[in-house]
Amino acid sequence: MDSNPHVTSPLESFQPHAAGSDVSPEPETFDHNRLVSLVDNLERDIALIEGAMVNVEAREFASANAALDVLDGVSPA
Repeated sequence: MDSNPHVTSPLESFQPHAAGSDVSPEPETFDHNRLVSLVDNLERDIALIEGAMVNVEAREFASANAALDVLDGVSPA
């Protein structure tokens, strides 16, 4: 760092609420219904992703089996 004592890093100089300021930060409000909605949406998205993964795995398994059948000389169905 610079040897100048008046030079500070951006993190050191960051003061979201300066001392003596009469502006108070907005209080954070907790919206239970919004949280429940977000969790429900997340669970739905996870279920969709898991379902898609199962479908991909099933197709890959079927393709691998078909390739093995060809290698074994079995005609595809």
